[in-house]
Amino acid sequence: MISDGNGNYVESSDNGFPTEGYKFNSELSGCIDLNGNRIDSTLSYSDGMISISSDKTSMCYVYFEPILVGEYLMANPTSGLNTTMEGGLYRFQGTSANNYICFGTSDKSTCTGNTDAYMYRIIGINSSGQLKLIKKEALNSTIEWWSDYSTDKAWPDSTIKTNINGSSFLSNTTYVPSGWNDKIATTTWKYGDNTNINQTAANLYTTENGWSTT
Repeated sequence: MISDGNGNYVESSDNGFPTEGYKFNSELSGCIDLNGNRIDSTLSYSDGMISISSDKTSMCYVYFEPILVGEYLMANPTSGLNTTMEGGLYRFQGTSANNYICFGTSDKSTCTGNTDAYMYRIIGINSSGQLKLIKKEALNSTIEWWSDYSTDKAWPDSTIKTNINGSSFLSNTTYVPSGWNDKIATTTWKYGDNTNINQTAANLYTTENGWSTT
């Protein structure tokens, strides 16, 4: 049985077990005896092979589910993944890492044909496997920070914050179709001292992740 990633399982017609992108679900998998009773601790999976430790089974059922992107990357870090950052966070740096994903569609051809809407790059992973993404391409509309350029306006009260988190992006089904919005976590964005134009990239990054109290 193969999961579609949304909690639904369908019977696979393949002759073999999935070897890439999926993991064995030991809780759902198992065997039953000749009387139809489940036999615990008789089924195991390793390196594409199923092992059965009992000769009293009448049938077995095996479940697989997709490996989450963050879970896979943390288990298989690449040279482009810096794992020494503060706070136990993983961070992609540079341009060589192949860490692009589709968000908003599970159809690869739709994604590659509309990269401005669906393609993102992973720039960070936290200890829970949540991904921090940045759009591959900019939004196709200009959003001003605030209409009155002569007035200082902090991020929480700015027009750009309202628009990006509203009709221009998060609630715009061109970019975040119905059913995908619940995959976005609400987080606190720390922007620090935005009046200091001489902040270094390192200081901004430190502030962004909450390691600074500014």
